[in-house]
Amino acid sequence: MSERDNHLQLRISEFYSLRKEIDIAISQANTHLDNLENIIKSNYSTLKEYNLIRSYVPDIKNIENELYKCIVTNNDYLIMQESALIEFNNAKTSCESLLDDWWHVFNVIRNEADELLYTQLDELNDSIDTLIVKIRSGDCNKPDLAILYDKGKNVTEYISNDPYLSSKIKQSQFKWSTAYAEAYRLLNPVQPSNTSTVSYAAVSNNAFKKTTGSHAVTMPPSSSD
Repeated sequence: MSERDNHLQLRISEFYSLRKEIDIAISQANTHLDNLENIIKSNYSTLKEYNLIRSYVPDIKNIENELYKCIVTNNDYLIMQESALIEFNNAKTSCESLLDDWWHVFNVIRNEADELLYTQLDELNDSIDTLIVKIRSGDCNKPDLAILYDKGKNVTEYISNDPYLSSKIKQSQFKWSTAYAEAYRLLNPVQPSNTSTVSYAAVSNNAFKKTTGSHAVTMPPSSSD
């Protein structure tokens, strides 16, 4: 068999290997759609539902990456049967459609979670602003801030390191974090340190004792000298 024939056989083998990869991708996409349906049927809260669904995003992206590698080259049209090429392209299109369906449902649920999180963050920001006013007037203590912190933690745990939520969520979270830090600072003021004063006094004292122990104290010259 010539080198050209070897090359053709290798490409034909690769072509059908890619075709099998598409079948695997279709199977995986269907499984994820089934998982999606099961999550929705479970009637979880919006945020828990979103949290579960977004955990599958890396798998979906991995399927997309593998599917992206399944391409038909110009040479394939010269060496492969037309029916095989049509089947290949149809299968890939079918898989892409399944993935599009998954992303569509994900985006719907993400938008619902986005709106809910924004509403809750907005309420938190109003509460922390009110709390800061009370702190400044002396009408608030640390337990009040701790209660608000727990409420904020329940919301922000859904936001941390999530690249899929809207920019308004991130802006609102930043506002909350900044205001909380300010409230904490007001309730925990840093006391001026007297370490340097004490150290200076101790050093001066020791120096005085050492000097007067064996020598007379040297006084500064008077202005008349």
